[in-house]
Amino acid sequence: MIFSCIYLDESGHSGRRFWDINQPFYIEGGWSIDRERLEDVGKIIEEIESHYFPKTAELKGKYLVKHAKGRKLILQIIKSIGLSSAVPLLYIIEKKFFVCGKIVETFLDPAYNSSVSYSDQADLLERQRIANVIYGIGSPLIQEFAEAYRQRNCLAIKLIALKWAGELEIAGHHDISELFRKGADTSGEALLAETSFNEEPALRNADTMNLTSWFYLFQHLEQNVPGDCLIIHDHIHTFEESYLSLFNMLKGAMKSEVRFADRRIVLPLKKIKRLTFEDSRLNPIIRAADMLVGSAQFYIKEALNGQSVTADVHKIGIIVLGIYLLWTMPASLGRPPILGTLVASDHFIGRLMSTLKEHVDLLETLGSD
Repeated sequence: MIFSCIYLDESGHSGRRFWDINQPFYIEGGWSIDRERLEDVGKIIEEIESHYFPKTAELKGKYLVKHAKGRKLILQIIKSIGLSSAVPLLYIIEKKFFVCGKIVETFLDPAYNSSVSYSDQADLLERQRIANVIYGIGSPLIQEFAEAYRQRNCLAIKLIALKWAGELEIAGHHDISELFRKGADTSGEALLAETSFNEEPALRNADTMNLTSWFYLFQHLEQNVPGDCLIIHDHIHTFEESYLSLFNMLKGAMKSEVRFADRRIVLPLKKIKRLTFEDSRLNPIIRAADMLVGSAQFYIKEALNGQSVTADVHKIGIIVLGIYLLWTMPASLGRPPILGTLVASDHFIGRLMSTLKEHVDLLETLGSD
């Protein structure tokens, strides 16, 4: 029996172009809704849309959130469908940190770097620490690596490994520097081994940020939804075949479980029964998912870039991203519901949490409009 339908959309799509200054975050998110409430929720969304914009064919969150009338619409929809038991879900990736993680994967792969053991590879917390070290140095080499990886330029990758060894040595991280230096000669082989997945039709785009993100999104839902579910996503014509191939592969995988210190991977997927794609112009709940991810993208970029953010934007930000504040709940209150995943640097997470906390008091005014 299907208990819920999960409607999703994405923001910040960049494929193999990991680094994008204009789109620093990739966000996948939407709403989990009880199956029996779908018709009611759809009607609620359409009624609110027609009240604010009766003559507009399709409303996009990234445009609505930029002006006052659009923000009123978003707030009204979020609050109204939330009262109808719809649950928001967000999966946010800071692209710069993702590239730092890819640097670690490429240069510290035990299959190609004899100084790294497979037990080291399984220590995800340590690898995250190294990614944060690379992020903190803030070198242009991060961007250079992203471009070399996209072009599959083995010579450039080797030179970048040696450059990183030098930068890490200067920054005082002698142990990491030595690992990069020893892995430089075989880093090109590591790159080709990873990107060769694309030669298989079923794994097309496997070396993109999108497919990696979707793998963990499937895991997030499989391990946290209370019962069986369906995923309905807005059309993404360039990647739909790849997403479906990945989904079907994980559905048909042999039974296995891999445990790490802070997470686990479980196969095959059982709770997620089906993945389909629909047109947001015809599905109001997908439009509401678009409003969720578009609002999150806008708030993060504006608030964390020091822009003068209006009160209604803060309201939207707190509602949309407030799920991450659950992480700061006292342990005595029990385990909070896992409604979102944040793949980002320690620096970014700290700034986001601080910004949200500073404006929580705005929640008191939500009932006034």
